[in-house]
Amino acid sequence: MNKRWNSRKPVQLDLVINYPAIGLLRGKATNISHDGMFIETAVASLSHYSDIEITLNMHSLS
Repeated sequence: MNKRWNSRKPVQLDLVINYPAIGLLRGKATNISHDGMFIETAVASLSHYSDIEITLNMHSLS
């Protein structure tokens, strides 16, 4: 069982991810907390604690 310092909130957010090891890819954030988020991608696995840059698609919020 994982012990989390902060509670996670469920979300459905479309993202563009800049992952230096691969480049740009699309993903979806499925939960988020103060310290991080869980991201699903169709083509790649992101390493835990990866430094990435994300762009939030504002259409996800409507």
